Amino acid sequence: MRNIQQTSTNFFNTVALASTVFVLLTSHTIAQQISSADQEYFEAKIRPILVDYCLDCHSAGTIKGSLDLGSKDTSLSGGSTGPAVVPGNPGKSLIIQRIKDLGDPMPPAGKDAPAESQIAELENWIRRGAPDPRSGKTAGVIKSEQDKEKARQHWAFQKVKPPTIPSPQVVFNGKLKNWVKNPIDAYVLKDLEKENMVPSLPADKWSLLRRIYFDLIGLPPSFDDAQRFVNGQESYEQAVDRLLASPQYGERWGRYWLDVARYADTTGNDNRRGNISRYVYAHTYRDWVVNAFNEDKPYDKFLVEQIAADRQKDKQTDLAALGFLTLGPRILGGDEIIDDRIDVITRGTMGIAVYCARCHDHKFDPISMADYYSLYGVFNSSYEPPEEKKPILMPNLTKVTGSDGSSSYDSANPDYAEYLAEKKELEEKHQTFRRLEENKVNSNSRDNAATYMYWTDVFTKLDKRVGRNRGEFEKLPEKTLRETTGNSKAKSKIKLMADVGDSWQRYLSRKSEQDLVFGPWKIYSNVSTNHLGAWFGKDRKKLQEANKKVASMISNTNPKTKKKGKQLNPYVANMFRKPPASMQEVTSRYRTIFDLAKKQWLYANDISYTKRKQAEAQGKKMDPPKNMEDAQKRFGVEFDKQFGKDYAKNMDEIRRVLFDRGHPGKFDFDALKRRNGRLERAERDRFISKLESMKINHPGSPPRAMVLLDKDNPRDEAIKLAGGKRGKVVPRQFLEILSGPDHKPFKTGSGRLELGRAIADKENPLTARVMVNRIWMHHFGKGIVSSINEFGLRAADPTHPELLDYLAWYFTENNWSMKALHKHILMSNTYQQTSDDNPRYSVKDPDNIHYYKMNRRRMDFESFRDGLLQVSGKLDLTMGGKPLRLTGGDSNYRRSVYALIDRRDLDEMLKTFDFANPNSTAGQRFTSTVSQQALFMMNSTMLADLANQVVSRKEFKDIQDDRNRIVALYNMIYQRNPEPIELKLGQRFLQEQTGNVATGAMRVQTWYNGYGQWDVLDSKNKIYTVKMFQFPFTDGKVFKGNSPAFGPLELTAT
Repeated sequence: MRNIQQTSTNFFNTVALASTVFVLLTSHTIAQQISSADQEYFEAKIRPILVDYCLDCHSAGTIKGSLDLGSKDTSLSGGSTGPAVVPGNPGKSLIIQRIKDLGDPMPPAGKDAPAESQIAELENWIRRGAPDPRSGKTAGVIKSEQDKEKARQHWAFQKVKPPTIPSPQVVFNGKLKNWVKNPIDAYVLKDLEKENMVPSLPADKWSLLRRIYFDLIGLPPSFDDAQRFVNGQESYEQAVDRLLASPQYGERWGRYWLDVARYADTTGNDNRRGNISRYVYAHTYRDWVVNAFNEDKPYDKFLVEQIAADRQKDKQTDLAALGFLTLGPRILGGDEIIDDRIDVITRGTMGIAVYCARCHDHKFDPISMADYYSLYGVFNSSYEPPEEKKPILMPNLTKVTGSDGSSSYDSANPDYAEYLAEKKELEEKHQTFRRLEENKVNSNSRDNAATYMYWTDVFTKLDKRVGRNRGEFEKLPEKTLRETTGNSKAKSKIKLMADVGDSWQRYLSRKSEQDLVFGPWKIYSNVSTNHLGAWFGKDRKKLQEANKKVASMISNTNPKTKKKGKQLNPYVANMFRKPPASMQEVTSRYRTIFDLAKKQWLYANDISYTKRKQAEAQGKKMDPPKNMEDAQKRFGVEFDKQFGKDYAKNMDEIRRVLFDRGHPGKFDFDALKRRNGRLERAERDRFISKLESMKINHPGSPPRAMVLLDKDNPRDEAIKLAGGKRGKVVPRQFLEILSGPDHKPFKTGSGRLELGRAIADKENPLTARVMVNRIWMHHFGKGIVSSINEFGLRAADPTHPELLDYLAWYFTENNWSMKALHKHILMSNTYQQTSDDNPRYSVKDPDNIHYYKMNRRRMDFESFRDGLLQVSGKLDLTMGGKPLRLTGGDSNYRRSVYALIDRRDLDEMLKTFDFANPNSTAGQRFTSTVSQQALFMMNSTMLADLANQVVSRKEFKDIQDDRNRIVALYNMIYQRNPEPIELKLGQRFLQEQTGNVATGAMRVQTWYNGYGQWDVLDSKNKIYTVKMFQFPFTDGKVFKGNSPAFGPLELTAT
């Protein structure tokens, strides 16, 4: 038995598939690695956890249990019970065992413990080998080892100066004469000259056109475009200009920036509500980026708008730029969100890891904790408005300001009007549900107020620990109790609600024995701490004392006694003139009081309702009564005079307990955290899910800008030291190393606008260098500085430092125009070289450091997929709008830049083909070669479907003879005519397949994988008989065979 692959005799399917894959995905990879990646990971994710939860007790000065976690060596050697960290094995690492130990946890009880997500991060760190840059015996709070003045001599911190263009002396013969087209060639040629090397010949026209197409727009040319260029009807410069002006340019290069911006359509936070974790309006930022590239927005302005568009008087749509700050992962809380924003701004735009200075001065770079918390203050002085307050970006809506100053938008757009109507209907239904639920809960609380008081006393005696008390109501079986009231033998069944019980417990726990309403209850509940409800002989002394306390409070209510002190509410006092026999009797008396207050207030509302209706009939408006005194004065409600003229005032003290907010008888829907358990939570979640779904899917749902705004009162931040201690307060300002002597605090608002301008300043030595290096890397496959995201002291030295500075200077001098920089690079002969190898140079310069040729590069996923779609004729070039999933549901033929990026459930195709991690800023993608890629190429239904689409195109189906069909396939897939040998091989293949059909060999309509016994019966005629058992196409993860012998077969990379 062996796995075999059975092929179709449909030549055009197989050739289309194989040719498309071959032409669109080359195998050569330029290996690039950032040696500081593990360092950055440790500093950003692991050191903060150790500092916050471990190092106070397990580092220099304090080493409990002989365990020092202050360095790599001491963590690995461990303490008295063994190694704290076992690289690759979280389960055997004592640090994980102790943190998870519920019986004897570390940190010990009473101290803050790490969150589940932080424990998971520690496990992930150990699983990946526990990379740890710390050395020596201890490493607590580290001071910067770098002298700032010395650090300023680092090449990346030097200002970019006007260049001196070199004049290489090498003279070429023949085709290489006059090779220097622009200064880029001069710098490259000067370097080659030093190495006694010469550049390669220019690439052929067909290769060059495909190169600029994929580089600039991420798509192959059409056959007609290729023919026009190859035949000289369009010059190279004209082709470059045309592609730079194409709207597809912004989609291609905007996607690179979205990697930097760690763009995603979801928060990454799983709260089990489906769409609730979506960033509904994330696409507005993505579309802004695409448009900004197409408009050739100056890069300095491009940056400032993404940091502080709200502080500038630009067009409304530019507010979408602030998604750069607000679209980060939301797995943890506020500090982590701010840390993420600091990282994406500093590492994403300047290539310097400021976030490494969160817990200590940066160990390598001249970045202090003061620098970090200066920026922390900027973002802590900013806030995200509620969703409905975010600006609408629908251009055909008109903003209307009402007489009261409120803003709204007209509904002239029919889709928008329909959306508003449906949204209003959904919200009204939910509000009706909320009111019904609130009424249900409030009625339960009012009708059973005294019972809740009684059971609060019971649970307090059962367990005095407040933390557990709050859960006791939830544990009641079916949340029902039978109780006996008064002396009656009849038992009534009541239903208690956990939320209501919790509220009564919290409310009564705050009352004292001097309370004017609940004083007697509090006094009698303290008589016994052990017995539930009844009092026994040993409680007699405490009971006598309690009776005296209550009698004293009652006597204070009698004006004739002339005694001073707080006066007990007269209705409560009247109920307790005779001492009670038990807590049940106390409960019964309060029930009588509450019933009276409830009856009187309902009576007052009935009277006021009638009079309000009468007023409305006369065109007058009257608000409902606020309290019983208000009902008495405004509506003339006459209450029982039993307790004199202050009746309404005294009774209102009781009424407030049952009907006013802040009291246990009045619940707000949002406060019902545990109400009945499931029903209400499910309804609330259904509403939120429907609303989110409407915002995502309704054609009239208005796009909104995910803005960040300044708080009214911005403030500076204190440095946060280990153990939660606060250090000195630092002003909001720019990084000291980049500010020089003019290091002044930000003055306006949060400081974001000043921060953006400081980053985008021509005098900033990092910003332009970082961006031109990235653009160079995307064109050549590697950067002049190989550490794309690291320009600090650990950065790789530039291979061509003068060229890097020239490009940075050219960039800023040309108004920070990215299109101008692209054209400058593409017009160089350095870029236009062939990628053919030179055997002699490949030994001398295997990594092509000196650019003696053009680098071959692996195509990224987006160009691969989009190219397949274009060749098949299915590519949908619609721009912008809401994201679509790549797989599942309706077919998605739009460009890959519009794919939905889900942080928690990233599409398998994206993961397989090295898509950038959307949880962190990424200046480059790394390439891998894993088995899943090959499996996808051979078994993906997408590829098979698109291959069928190629041969289903009308221009192909109309061709009758084999020769012209082969030519048409090459035209569509390769954008050229086949070479004679290619044509000959295709015709031979067709003849062989025709022979198989003639002899009755099995004919199938597609390729498939399976297994079976291979039996060669006639090797001369190459006919095989085999009984095949088919594997369905992979779903990206698992093959599922038809045989119990195979079952589901999971294939993973090793």
